Amino acid sequence: MIRLCVAILALLSLLWIAPNPVHAEHPDRSMAQQGPLRLLCWEAGPHADHQLILQGLAEGLKELGLIQTSPVPEPVDNSTAPLWQWLAKNARGRVVFLEDGFYSAGWNENLRNKVRESIATRGKVLRDFDLVLAFDTWTAVDASVMDPDFPVLVSSVTAFANTELAKSLGKGTGNKVCVVHEQDRLYRLATLFHSLFGFERLGVVWDNGKNGRDMAGLNELDRAARDQNFTLVSCAESLWGEKPDVLEKHLLACNRKLAKEGVDAVFLTLAPEPASHLDAANALSPLTKAGIPTFSLAGGRELKAGALLGTGKRMQLALGRYLARIVADIIGGIRLPKDLVHVSPLVLSLNMQSALVLGWDPPLKVLAITDEYVDMDGEWRENGLLP
Repeated sequence: MIRLCVAILALLSLLWIAPNPVHAEHPDRSMAQQGPLRLLCWEAGPHADHQLILQGLAEGLKELGLIQTSPVPEPVDNSTAPLWQWLAKNARGRVVFLEDGFYSAGWNENLRNKVRESIATRGKVLRDFDLVLAFDTWTAVDASVMDPDFPVLVSSVTAFANTELAKSLGKGTGNKVCVVHEQDRLYRLATLFHSLFGFERLGVVWDNGKNGRDMAGLNELDRAARDQNFTLVSCAESLWGEKPDVLEKHLLACNRKLAKEGVDAVFLTLAPEPASHLDAANALSPLTKAGIPTFSLAGGRELKAGALLGTGKRMQLALGRYLARIVADIIGGIRLPKDLVHVSPLVLSLNMQSALVLGWDPPLKVLAITDEYVDMDGEWRENGLLP
């Protein structure tokens, strides 16, 4: 009983975060939305985070009285499209999810420019939408290049401060592109990971393309390494936009390299979800066989495939609810700044099978902030102690 009470107190202290003010600008009533706010969705490709953010957004809009729907369904796979289509058919009120308003490049570099140009043309010619909800760093970069005359609200970027994306938005776009970024998210997670395992050498795999460092959040990981006095060991490969078999081959090669170089732990910043047919367990196998603890930024499939720790889904649901408040402000006539900072509650997911293999007994401070876990039978379970 004492252990349970301590766990609950620890949970409350870790989960409570002061409300994030959206921004202090006074609304311009002349800019207030007169009719329904019509939304488009734009993503580089499917990702579990996008679904959860969209789910949190819809639930937040319901709580604010801006839409009416039956209970929002839980995501069932890695595709954002089914939930968007469900909202287009079922949500009614001040916010409209356009049925023909879902755009995804499927993580295909060849389709990336085509999708961007389609949205740009629709905005200039048809003008039949009011706001673009965009997900991930790819779309944030593309939106900044587009320099649109319609508002674009971007979330699910790996990192923002001191990145090329932040610099490009500072050069223009007239406050039309707003990036909602989570303050020090990777720094906080890497610091927590280090407090649990005290590693001296942390491995990280990142894409060697133009925006690879930003997409892996290396600036924040570098800062965590300096502050916590560990060494960052990296492996750069061609990853984003590759076919599933090539992506798996490159991830496997990097993980073998990191294991051979004697890293003590690995921070997984690139999720295998862009390739729906990727064998995540095989890609992680060199680390699993070497008994190296892993932290997955994406959670989900990587946790099920053997990663030890990952982010909990409540982090993304909270971000979605924050976006709902921003949408409410837009309806009220507040213009978007170029970026907004959000601080998510620190919530984890845990693979109990991997913990057993590593001989690691999760401490109380981990159990207190774990919202879901993979049990000894390999099935996802909710942590019933969380409120």
